[in-house]
Amino acid sequence: NVTVNSKIVAVTGVSLDKTSLELTEGDEYTLVATVQPANASNKQVSWKSSDETIATVSDGKVKAIKPGSTTITVTTSDGNKTATCSIKVNEKIYHVESVTLDKTSLELTEGDEATLTATVLPENANNKNILWGSSNENVATVSNGLVKAVAPGTTSIIAKSEDGEKTATCNVTVMEKETIIQFADIVAKYACVEKYDTNGDGEVSTKEAAAVKSLDGLFTNWNTVTSFDEIVYFKNVHSINGLFKNCKNLECITIPENISILGNNTFYGCSSLTHVNLPSNITSLGSYAFHCATSV
Repeated sequence: NVTVNSKIVAVTGVSLDKTSLELTEGDEYTLVATVQPANASNKQVSWKSSDETIATVSDGKVKAIKPGSTTITVTTSDGNKTATCSIKVNEKIYHVESVTLDKTSLELTEGDEATLTATVLPENANNKNILWGSSNENVATVSNGLVKAVAPGTTSIIAKSEDGEKTATCNVTVMEKETIIQFADIVAKYACVEKYDTNGDGEVSTKEAAAVKSLDGLFTNWNTVTSFDEIVYFKNVHSINGLFKNCKNLECITIPENISILGNNTFYGCSSLTHVNLPSNITSLGSYAFHCATSV
């Protein structure tokens, strides 16, 4: 009886389809090992990574874990022949998809400050840098989200992502700083305090004046008024009816631009009135607006 055994063909070497490989976090790639000679009896191999925190390997499949460098080594069971592949893992780039602000509108007074907070999504975006700007720096400025009110008016604060140029906007309104109005005529002051002093401090502030919608009949019981240039602070008054009726000591007055209607009896009986400066946008004169104002 004759038994013929297979000829043992020893392994002479091993090679990989890649000697270097660049991956991104989370990527995978399967390395192919070729054992020489092709008819080697034992083609079994084992795999190893020099740093498994960077990349792991199993049956040739390489998984990128985090940025860094490592070496994948394949070793033959027969002969301990080896081949290597240098692996470089790059950081995965997560781009900015959106930007939002914690406020879409903001109301400030001259000199006030407020901080806007920008939220960048996704949370794992690589570059969360925000560029800030104001559409009108004469009204309000912004730096790193800190808004500073400069002067009355409106502006838009814009937050723009450095990556992707995604934007969010907050509309800012800056109001005039509240100050006490200094009246030239004490009688005019008493008349205004009686009707418009809302906080009881015996004064009328620019804020209190701006809240007034009508001055009609203001000097009905105070007709010894000689001047009322402070009318300029009553910015939300658009028409005046009988305001200066029988103010016989009034000599000169300038009507501000916000007033477009001189109603009935506005200057009725103002016999000392010599000059009235009217804005160009006056649209209507009421009955007896200048009745008995014979010196105008």
